[in-house]
Amino acid sequence: KVKQSNVILVDKNNQIIGTKNKLIAHKQGILHKAFTIYVFDSKGELLIQKRSSKKTIANSLWSNTCCGHYQNINSFQSEPSERLLFEMGVSCKLKQLCTTIYKSKIDKNFTEHEYGEVFIGIYNNPSKIININKQEVEKFKWISMESLIKNMKIYPESYTSWFIIAAHKLLQHISQAKETFNADESSINELYKKINNKTVFHVEYPKIDGQTKL
Repeated sequence: KVKQSNVILVDKNNQIIGTKNKLIAHKQGILHKAFTIYVFDSKGELLIQKRSSKKTIANSLWSNTCCGHYQNINSFQSEPSERLLFEMGVSCKLKQLCTTIYKSKIDKNFTEHEYGEVFIGIYNNPSKIININKQEVEKFKWISMESLIKNMKIYPESYTSWFIIAAHKLLQHISQAKETFNADESSINELYKKINNKTVFHVEYPKIDGQTKL
């Protein structure tokens, strides 16, 4: 198991090459292994979170449902679900949609450079009860894809750079298929057939005029 303060380093073929202190890895922009989760309701609205002000990196910014760094090479399959429950109090089936590689300068101190595995899930709780971990998450909301993209264009400074990248490069695929987001497995599988388990983008994404833009 990797120390909580460390991340797992990989090459661009997802081969593990070592570990590194998390802050040092982000200061040096070293490629490391991560996961990103997008949870929708049956109407196709996305659950997003505002990151806690206590976060060292990208604090107080709106982002996707949940994300994290893998900690244990023997539990890659379970860690995304465990993190989702830990941060958002949400338990639902997750399926891997694709992988991504991106590099984005967060601020003058940190650069995010991740080999990310993207997971998607459907949360069918009619009451939409969400018990967030206040140490990790400040607040949450459900939002339509149309409203999200519109808001990102107007207020890019309010969102994490990786979320904006995903909105531009990845969520377009989800948006095209969101009408298939019913609770049944066959409908969900239609989306996976479009971009299942392949790298959908590999980008260098510097900040423009001090912020990442859509």
